[in-house]
Amino acid sequence: MKRLSSARSVANEVQARVVGADDWRLEGLINRLPRRIRSTLRFLRKPSSRWLRIPAGLLLTFGGVLWFLPVAGLWMLPIGLTLLADDLQPLRSLRSRTLDWVEHHRPDWLAHGYPAAGQPDQAGKSDDEHLLKRAPPAKRPS
Repeated sequence: MKRLSSARSVANEVQARVVGADDWRLEGLINRLPRRIRSTLRFLRKPSSRWLRIPAGLLLTFGGVLWFLPVAGLWMLPIGLTLLADDLQPLRSLRSRTLDWVEHHRPDWLAHGYPAAGQPDQAGKSDDEHLLKRAPPAKRPS
C-alpha cells in the first residue's frame, strides 16, 4: 500500500513540475491577449474554477471547430484546448510540446515586456481597472 501511495506522490510531483514549467510560457502568451479575455482566462485557470473551466473549454473547442461559420472563429480552438489541458493529461502533454515549439521558434511571443496580472498594460490600465467606477458621461449642452 505504501509503495502505491509513494508512486502516486512521485507522479503528482512530476506533474506539478511540468505544469509549473509551462506556466511562465502560458502566462507570456496570455499577457498578449486583450485585457478582457486575459482576465477571464486567468479566472478560469484558477483551481477553484474547474466547474466552469471544463464547460467553457468544451464550448470554445466546439466553436473553434466551427471556425468557418460567421459567429465562431478559429481563435476559439487553442483557447478551449488550453483550458481543457489543465484537467486532461493527454492535452497537457500536447500543450507542453506546443509551448516548447513556441519557445524555440517564436521567442518574441514570450517576451517579458508584457504586464503581469494586475499590472498596468501599455495603455496604463490594469486587468482589474474595468471593475472601478467609470466616469459619468459628459453632459450635453441644452
